[in-house]
Amino acid sequence: MSSVIVILILSGCPLLPENLSSFKDCSDDDACMEAAIKNCEKAYLRKVEEDSELKISSRITVYGLQQEKCKITFKMESVEAKTEEGKQMAAVMGPMMLAAEITCMIPEEELGTMDDLGSEKMEEYCSSPILEQFIQES
Repeated sequence: MSSVIVILILSGCPLLPENLSSFKDCSDDDACMEAAIKNCEKAYLRKVEEDSELKISSRITVYGLQQEKCKITFKMESVEAKTEEGKQMAAVMGPMMLAAEITCMIPEEELGTMDDLGSEKMEEYCSSPILEQFIQES
């Protein structure tokens, strides 16, 4: 099973996400996602970032209000190596990056004050057990 996941990571095939058919598809439109976050409306945004060695696909999902807090997740969907060095980086970091979903529970009253997705306030409301464990072990 784990060899299949490694193959998917190295080949750049995204693992199948949950059903998002009832969510607004913001595609790669940052303004659409920022509006969805400010209003806590169900939506998702897919981003592809690449450099000379890696191509990384990720997804931001807004799930709506849950107990007066807006649930937002950040998830890496695929890591594609473009060079030999990229393959080495993907083999070492890929599995951890793909497993490290970040979950944010932002109080409803804070949503209108969020400037952008990189706001410092988000650090206060977000967590990721896998990333926290990795940081503690380093």
